[in-house]
Amino acid sequence: MTERRFAKRYRAVDGALAALSPESGRVGQIRNISLHGLAFRYIADESPKADLPGTVKLQIMFAGQGVWLEGVSVKWVADIDIPPDSSFSRIPLRQTSLQFTTLTNAQKKRLQEFIHRYTSGNN
Repeated sequence: MTERRFAKRYRAVDGALAALSPESGRVGQIRNISLHGLAFRYIADESPKADLPGTVKLQIMFAGQGVWLEGVSVKWVADIDIPPDSSFSRIPLRQTSLQFTTLTNAQKKRLQEFIHRYTSGNN
């Protein structure tokens, strides 16, 4: 399999959160992040296969710190089911992968700071 990523991905620490525009209902823990995109897991609702529109807005937050970066335009890349960790888990999880489409210089700087503060190693 050929690696298609343009930038190194970093594993986000617990408390790093992402939220898509309110109508999507997708809020969850960031799994990995780079200067070009991120992936986050969320609890699926009753219709997990609902596709996102072509471009949506994203907020990046850290628990206890509030919104770190908002209004980031992203493009949907993938949304997949995550198998449960154990047979006792009944919570349906999914993972959404997003690509940043356009970032202002201020957003790029803020994103770099977020990666520096709230990631550990690479994915």
